[in-house]
Amino acid sequence: MDGNVCGYVVFPSLDNCSSLNMSLLKVNVGATGSDASKLAQNKIIGLYVMGSLCVFGIVGNVLSLLGLHHDKERREASFLLQCLAVIDGLYLFTAFFRYPLKHLVDAPTYEYIQLGAFPMLKSFQTICIWTMVLVTIDRYIHVCFPLRAQILLTKRSKRLWVITILVASFIYNLPRFFDSCISHFVLPCTEIDIVGMVFRPQFKHKAYSFIYRQVLYILLLYVAPQAILIFMNCNLIRAIRRSRKRHASHQDSSNDSNSTVVLVIIVIVFIVCEAPEPVIHSISAVEYAFHIEVFTFDFIALYTISDLLMLVNSSINFFIYVIFGRRFRETLKGMFRENFTSATSRFNRSSFADPTKATRQSYPRVHFTPQPAFDGVKV
Repeated sequence: MDGNVCGYVVFPSLDNCSSLNMSLLKVNVGATGSDASKLAQNKIIGLYVMGSLCVFGIVGNVLSLLGLHHDKERREASFLLQCLAVIDGLYLFTAFFRYPLKHLVDAPTYEYIQLGAFPMLKSFQTICIWTMVLVTIDRYIHVCFPLRAQILLTKRSKRLWVITILVASFIYNLPRFFDSCISHFVLPCTEIDIVGMVFRPQFKHKAYSFIYRQVLYILLLYVAPQAILIFMNCNLIRAIRRSRKRHASHQDSSNDSNSTVVLVIIVIVFIVCEAPEPVIHSISAVEYAFHIEVFTFDFIALYTISDLLMLVNSSINFFIYVIFGRRFRETLKGMFRENFTSATSRFNRSSFADPTKATRQSYPRVHFTPQPAFDGVKV
């Protein structure tokens, strides 16, 4: 019987119920970890670790956006980094519905939410990857081809490239919004209801499963962007070394070099955190294409590590800015100092505004009625 259908699927044969039940339970155990220790481990990682990364990462990206935007002199130069902070924040916000929410709601509710959350997560992941590439290209042109930067990297062109990445990413991930549905697998002898996402019948052919979900995914989200990032990062590192030798004491060159160093560190962290997923997908593609089993152990642990690293990648940029970015630290300090001073002054004005008016008491006016005069004298 074909299980990849939407709605309720009831297994009618009661004769094979025992073996079928054991088979399904085995799959369920392997997929969700039903023993107590594995459930506890999954909850710690999924709810507490990933949940904390989502929350602190969103806060960090908001602070990154505020700090970069507050630097008026370099506001336009850091426009793409501001876009990256926004996209990372949206990715982490969507990831909350993918990972921590699994341990907060019941299984059917969670699976129905995944019909929208998973495609959105993949869309924001695509935008994050190619925005990172765009940021690196921008810095590469500024450092290695400074005379062409004013022509190639105008204010309008940057915004057009960002819009292009947004539109192209959602178009590429559009099939994911329609390829899945919810199926309930019911075992009549045990009344076990297994809920899960399955592919719709029209999306089950190999062209979609292998070419779109495996080959194109690996090429467009990992091979192409990481090849570009590695090439440009190596050139940026060489440019930093040359710049430090030529302008050891020049302040403007030092600030520009520091910005490049920060970006190089961000790119290195990005490459390391994104590396496991293409490996996992490549192995999965080989197994699917040749019907072989490369590894005998459970892939869920590897997928969990990969998902965890991608959350780290979207959460860590703020700490890189603070640790390695001198200008960002000074801007952030100035921003907090201004806000603290402004809040203190408003509090003082509201608490001690016009103390004479606050203590003055109003007394009733006394009206004297004129008295008749005696001997020409008013009394």
